[in-house]
Amino acid sequence: MANRPQTQPWETLIDENLKKVFEEDANADLPPQLMDLLDRLDKIPAQMGAPEASSAPHQSQEEAE
Repeated sequence: MANRPQTQPWETLIDENLKKVFEEDANADLPPQLMDLLDRLDKIPAQMGAPEASSAPHQSQEEAE
């Protein structure tokens, strides 16, 4: 236990070590499949609110008969 500084509280040591671990993960590259998916999602136009009409052709009840 001589390796641990005596002046720092446990919370500070835990915080510092957690930050080191998560910084490594945050700076890691994403897998290519995930990057492709994100690129595809970026190309989809965002809709504000609920969609009012679908892009598929709409057929009225009278036309269906």
